[in-house]
Amino acid sequence: MKAKFNVIDAIIILLILAVGAAGFMFLSNRSEVTSTDKSVKIFYDVDITECEEYMTDRFAVGEKVTVGEKEKVPATIVKSEVRPATQNSFDGVGGKFIETEIPDKYDIIVTLMSEGTESASSVNSNDTAIRVGMSAVIKGRECAGSGYVTQIYTEE
Repeated sequence: MKAKFNVIDAIIILLILAVGAAGFMFLSNRSEVTSTDKSVKIFYDVDITECEEYMTDRFAVGEKVTVGEKEKVPATIVKSEVRPATQNSFDGVGGKFIETEIPDKYDIIVTLMSEGTESASSVNSNDTAIRVGMSAVIKGRECAGSGYVTQIYTEE
């Protein structure tokens, strides 16, 4: 049996080669992305909710703390704000949400500063990504608490 080679076979082979070359060029360019990390100061707010009254003065400005249980990101307290703790509930009769204060409980918003790097996709300190919504455990000499990161901004 004789193998027949025609124009259609040549076109198919050329298309396969073209797709392979385009894929190779696309993938090789992606791996050559240069690092655009820049050193920044990272400021982030951690919201610690429903604290007892004795904790309201524990987070002193200037105190050195660590953030995270495993990561131990070094940080400095820049600002501490205390508010009465609130709770949202739904009023089924009126069809509205009602915000009420929780007696003898306080919310503490601690602003922390860490040295780190910022890239197009993340903000890192001590090789740990800092993101809004992440759980944060703060430990210091006079203070400890856990909450969530609610805001991040950077300065060069």
